[in-house]
Amino acid sequence: MLSAAITYFMADSYAEELYDDQLMNSADSVIGRLRLGARGVDIDLPPAAVALLRHNFKDKFYFQVISSNGNLITGDKELPTPARLPDQSAPEFGYSYVKNEKVRTVLVEAFVEEAPAKRVFVYSAETLESRKALALHILFNTAISQLIAIVLGALAVWYGVNRGLAPLDSIKRAIAARSQSDLSPIDESQSPLEVRPIVHAINELLERLQEDLLAKQRFVANAAHQLRTPLAGLKTYIGLLKKIVDSPKALELIRQLDSGTDRTTHLVNRLLALAKAEPDALAQSSHRLLDLNEIASETAASLVLAALEKNIELSFEACPQPALVLGDLSSLQELCSNIIENAVFYTPENGKVNVALRKAETFSLIVEDNGPGIPEEERERVFERFYRILGTGVSGSGLGLAIVKEIARSHKARVSLSSGIEGKGTRVTVEFSKLDFPEQKQELEFAEEHLSESLKGKD
Repeated sequence: MLSAAITYFMADSYAEELYDDQLMNSADSVIGRLRLGARGVDIDLPPAAVALLRHNFKDKFYFQVISSNGNLITGDKELPTPARLPDQSAPEFGYSYVKNEKVRTVLVEAFVEEAPAKRVFVYSAETLESRKALALHILFNTAISQLIAIVLGALAVWYGVNRGLAPLDSIKRAIAARSQSDLSPIDESQSPLEVRPIVHAINELLERLQEDLLAKQRFVANAAHQLRTPLAGLKTYIGLLKKIVDSPKALELIRQLDSGTDRTTHLVNRLLALAKAEPDALAQSSHRLLDLNEIASETAASLVLAALEKNIELSFEACPQPALVLGDLSSLQELCSNIIENAVFYTPENGKVNVALRKAETFSLIVEDNGPGIPEEERERVFERFYRILGTGVSGSGLGLAIVKEIARSHKARVSLSSGIEGKGTRVTVEFSKLDFPEQKQELEFAEEHLSESLKGKD
């Protein structure tokens, strides 16, 4: 817009200069027809000459011949005479109005050859239509070329910026495609030279994060392993102490000590399971195709005795087809164990616990009970580490669902809580992501066929 305004200003100046020259030529033509007559200076301007002066059909042309004392000798009366006559011989240009229409004027001093002492002035004027048309024509042609240049420039910039940022886009996609456990460095050679210092700084940060995560993982794992041995020894000594102590009070204290040791051992085992469930730890394990039917059924079977002690009806419903997922065996066993064990422990006597594997678009592990349930406002917080709902009457570490969440995240699964059997209790759903192995299609089909035949022989 600024360029167009400047262009129009320059075009208007050019048109004014061009048409001023033509207006001056018209005034000279009038001067050339001045004669000295019987009554003084007169003009010999036949109709053909007047028509020649007014040949421009866009504009109207006016002229006057004025004596030295300012009187109109001849010419167009509708053209206002100038307010003053110049003292010098140079032509004077200006603007005036004829019938409310703006005109460009020029006032020229003239001398008649036959009467050199007789000084007169020729006052010419014309409307501005041709000047405006020329300025707009120049502006239009210039604007078209500028618009083409702007469009081509914008396309060039768009193409250049996209091409220049393509390596950054590839870096963005590579980072976005990573899991939270992948802290390997970014390839600096693929990044533009200008952003390599930033990529280098990111790589240094990733390296420090990886070292920190490994140190934390080693600490938790080492601490858990170191605690298990003395706790196992303490448990043995407590068992021996029970056999040699006869005092009822002492036995009660020993039972409390035994219970505390069991809780501590349970906590240590949960800490070790949590350390193994860390995304960085699971990233180092080899994932393979596993059937959730087999894992869930074995886990449920291992908890049958605990369910019988509370007269809980523990049922298992397998999926009619192989529930294949890609994962780590021990981690998935830990996930199933934590969910089913929580359901059995928190469900009161004579309750029900159902374990089922279903398939819609993906496979889902569903464990539901008719126990006290989890209030809706607490369902997000129970996944936090060491958080437990008060008033349940069941001892625990507060790590079970935190471990479940970590294992599910590392297997790209989603855990959700809702109401359980008949609107009571709790329903835990673990929805696994869909398998997509184009390169392993034959292997997957073979595994499904083999497992389907195995399931036919099981009750």
